[in-house]
Amino acid sequence: MRIHQIFTKNADKLFYFFFSKIQIYNLLWEDSRVDLKYFTVDEHSRLLTIAAAGCGVASELAKNPQQIDAVDLNQAHLAITAFKVTAARLCRDYEEYSHLMTEGRDARFFQKYPEFYDLVPPELAGWWKKRESIITRKGLYRSGLTVVFMNMVKRLAAFDPSHWFSLNVAERLEYCRAKMRFLERLGAGFELLAPNLSMGISRHQAALLATENGSFLRAFSNGLHKYAAADRTTPFVHYIAYQRLPLLQESLPPFVQKKNFETIRASRTKVSYLHENLFAVLKRTADQHYTHVNLADAIEWMDEAHKRKLISETIRVLAPGGELLYRSVVKHSNAIEQLGFSDQLILDAEKTEAASREDESFLYEKVYFFKKVTHEPA
Repeated sequence: MRIHQIFTKNADKLFYFFFSKIQIYNLLWEDSRVDLKYFTVDEHSRLLTIAAAGCGVASELAKNPQQIDAVDLNQAHLAITAFKVTAARLCRDYEEYSHLMTEGRDARFFQKYPEFYDLVPPELAGWWKKRESIITRKGLYRSGLTVVFMNMVKRLAAFDPSHWFSLNVAERLEYCRAKMRFLERLGAGFELLAPNLSMGISRHQAALLATENGSFLRAFSNGLHKYAAADRTTPFVHYIAYQRLPLLQESLPPFVQKKNFETIRASRTKVSYLHENLFAVLKRTADQHYTHVNLADAIEWMDEAHKRKLISETIRVLAPGGELLYRSVVKHSNAIEQLGFSDQLILDAEKTEAASREDESFLYEKVYFFKKVTHEPA
């Protein structure tokens, strides 16, 4: 068997192996402001969610749910999630916390708050003890593969953040087109330099992006054009440009906004960090246990057989009337309908359309909201 055939056959296994071992993210690419607004979590909620970089988990503490189970294959992502969840409970005041979370850096954080290690699970404490320099020197938003990829693109295209922010919308769009024309001349070279792993994009999701946009490069270009056309600064633009978060309150993820600080700080939510496969978590979960499930874009990481299994298990663990949220990189890809689960999960079309319009994430086109039926389908 040829090498490329062996690679193709084992592509998913290789992707998941490396994805589970290397820090990819430091910031959640999903827009957690939209999630907090439309996901009807309250103090009685029990939430299962993908951890990713923890912005969504930390933000949901503003609603003080009963329980959050954050699951991820990647221990680094769980450690970063635990850091974001725990920091608000330790910092003296909002000013200190805001500086820590917008800059991603505090040279004395672990000296000032040694109790941090007692507040997170031992395995995640061990991860941070070996990598304190991420916070004390390097900066959280300068760590991980995604930022390496973004910085490479900026250097290749000679992207000047200060110049970008000085332009009006029309000028930004033209500046963006000029930079993308340069990257397009690289053609296949850009695709080679932009491995899916650096963006956390699986083979199946990459195929969806290619079908929708023509190529990963075109999808990347569309994302930049979306930001160029925006009439205000999003947290993602500032992050891409400077590896920090903006100072404008309305542009910050909810967990960093001042209005949520005291609630998050006082939250009694039980947060569990589950370093394992999502299917393993679902398998051992009792029927109808969760009131809310946020699958992020996990459905699009899978082949059809695993999609069916994931949705079926999600339905089983959701309580009647419970909510499911998931994202898609394409505009018309309702996996629940396509796979025949519409009699068990009802699309909230109004909420889906509103959330999708407001979502300012980079590659996602749709934010789906479903509610589990309160009766068994006929």
